[in-house]
Amino acid sequence: MKPALTARAAARGVSASVVVREALAAAGVGEAPDGQAADSTPSPAGRVRVGMRLAVAEARELSARAAAAGLPVGAYVVAAMRAGGDVPSADQRAACIAALTRSNAEMAVMSRNIAHLAALLRHGTVDAAKQYRESLDMLNKDVRTHLALSAEVLAERRPQTLPTISRRSRYG
Repeated sequence: MKPALTARAAARGVSASVVVREALAAAGVGEAPDGQAADSTPSPAGRVRVGMRLAVAEARELSARAAAAGLPVGAYVVAAMRAGGDVPSADQRAACIAALTRSNAEMAVMSRNIAHLAALLRHGTVDAAKQYRESLDMLNKDVRTHLALSAEVLAERRPQTLPTISRRSRYG
């Protein structure tokens, strides 16, 4: 069969693989004409396997960058695609999360101070409430800073399919 396959492919000016794929598609197996697999059904997780052809050096670089980011290669590629190519390292992500945690703690302290101030004002203790004036003057700036930091961390974490585990490289 191989000589007939090779002859047919050569006559059409295509590879033998193209002829085989077309024959399988015509039989209802393999890829359909629209590029979808004819016999495939969506996986329960809605995920598909994607292959990339890279030079060995490129594959090593991709693997190293994914490892530096603390992500599997596929998750790294998705993050790079969504981030326009700038995927933060695991250390950078950890620093952002730590900063957000500190900011949340500051918000909690502010919340307690505001509740205490409200209680003082309800009881008419204006002199005691004056000690919170400086804190209130800074409140708008502090809340806006917290929201900006939160937005940055959440935007970075947007791809919800990105696990934070690292995997060993297959390329080096």
